Parts: sequence; structure tokens; C-alpha cells
Amino acid sequence: MSSDLQSQANQGPALTTDEGKKCIDGWLNYRLRITIDDSRAFEGRFKCVDRDCNVVLAGTEEFKDSKSVLCAFSSLQCPCIPLSMIHKRLTSVEQRRFLGLIVIPGIHIKTVELIQNSHYNI
Repeated sequence: MSSDLQSQANQGPALTTDEGKKCIDGWLNYRLRITIDDSRAFEGRFKCVDRDCNVVLAGTEEFKDSKSVLCAFSSLQCPCIPLSMIHKRLTSVEQRRFLGLIVIPGIHIKTVELIQNSHYNI
């Protein structure tokens, strides 16, 4: 990725519409890591974005950290499995699964990270 595009991406809201389009065009086929509001993260090749900030990723993997899994178990409040036992088993586990081509609704996106040196020539 050129340093010009990287510096534009780090500037935040100071970009004009044309500069923003140029920056996003430069991300095409780069790997992005997008975190959504329930703490899940998706990593895949950036394909497009629409006016509502919905993002399409290809070859996507979903990542859940052990904290979000533990919260899901604790909300079930299952009396047969003590939470301490679940927590011990999940402390170093990051759940990962392959999803493929996905659309992430823009309303749920919290962070977008560009993964360096990840361009795919397709």
C-alpha cells in the first residue's frame, strides 16, 4: 500500500469525498479486520461498500474471543455447568470459523483495520 493512501486513512474525518473514495478504492482486495458491536471480528478481502456503509468481504473468517463466548454462556445461566469451569476451559480459546462471502451491516461496525502487506491480485 502506498504511504499516501496510508496517511489519508489515518487522517480520519478530515478527508474530502474524493479523497475518501480514493482511499477506499485503494483498499480493494486488501484484507480488512472489522470488529462489530458484539465483539466479534471478521477478517476477509475487501470487495465493496455502499452508501449505508455496509461492507462486503470475501474469503472471510469470523473470530470470537473467549470473553464473548463466556458472556453467552453466562446469559444462559445453566445450573448444570459451573461458570468457573467454563471460564477455565475458555481462557485461551479464540473461536474461529470460515464464512466465505459476507455482508456486514454498517450500523454494527465498530472498527475497521487494514491488514498490511495483504493485497491479492485477482
